[in-house]
Amino acid sequence: MESPRISVIIAHSRDVVRHTLDSLARQTFDHRAFEVFVIGGAPEHVTPDAYDFAVRYFRCDDMNPSRRRNIGIQASKAEIIAFIDDDATADDDWLKNAMRLFDEDPSLGVIGGPTFLPPGAGLGEHLTYKIGHAGFFGNGHENLKADSDVLKKVVGYITSCNMLVNRARLSVDNHFESQIGYGGEDTLFIYRAAHLLGCRVLYSMSVIVYHSRKAFGFRYLATRFRYRVNNGMMLWARPGIYLGNKRFSAGLAVGGTLVAGALIRPILLPLMIVLHQFISLGFALNYLKEDYRLTLLFPPALLIQHMVYFCGIVVGFVSLIHPAQRARVRQIRANLK
Repeated sequence: MESPRISVIIAHSRDVVRHTLDSLARQTFDHRAFEVFVIGGAPEHVTPDAYDFAVRYFRCDDMNPSRRRNIGIQASKAEIIAFIDDDATADDDWLKNAMRLFDEDPSLGVIGGPTFLPPGAGLGEHLTYKIGHAGFFGNGHENLKADSDVLKKVVGYITSCNMLVNRARLSVDNHFESQIGYGGEDTLFIYRAAHLLGCRVLYSMSVIVYHSRKAFGFRYLATRFRYRVNNGMMLWARPGIYLGNKRFSAGLAVGGTLVAGALIRPILLPLMIVLHQFISLGFALNYLKEDYRLTLLFPPALLIQHMVYFCGIVVGFVSLIHPAQRARVRQIRANLK
């Protein structure tokens, strides 16, 4: 029997993975031409016999999603490896559109696309989605070479929730950095592909995934803080990954300047907050017709997130005083050579 062209890899930790599998069952791409690898610690969440495509479950009790994805990569013999999260669903034409792009341009190494909110998302999810697309602090690395609809225009960032990889283009280096785990591992993956291996990377508006977000609140902010700690640590491992992003660098420089100014002249702090809220309101007015509550909530929520982001990056940067963090950075540097 001929091997499937695509292996879809899902790092699994949530029981909603059944919705992800159900979305794959609706794919317009030939079901005999793809297989699904689910890697996690709860095989009872998956019923392989319920689908007309091959589903294999790999037991891995290690919660590190990068290690789980790497297990799937090692097990796959397919031409294309696709990644989607276990709390996401694929558009019906996800695989068909991606394979069309790969077939049209065999030089492509990585294809990704947007991760839209799913239908029925609540106000809290819409708020985090708007904040994530506000243009403050670059979300990922400026890694995109072209878009399938608008050439030479960067319209988004590729994440491990919606990523397809041409195995032949990436050779043995198509793995996720287990020293990071989650929160920046996809940025490093793209950096390795585009800058170290010279692969072409394409962001296409036709390759769509619907991804649930955490609603704005403590759990969401705690998660974002952990991600930014990884970003701060990575400034030691490979500074260009993030500092090469103009928005990230500008945000870091402006944030540092404002903090220094507030420490020297505390009276400036209220003025800075008012200025930040005024600029944020300018963004939020765009949401007035969509939901007036977003306009009201966006400015203070964005301020809180910016404070969390900045603190996380600083904590990650100074964490190198701990021997374990220094060891992680040395290992990441070694893996990038």
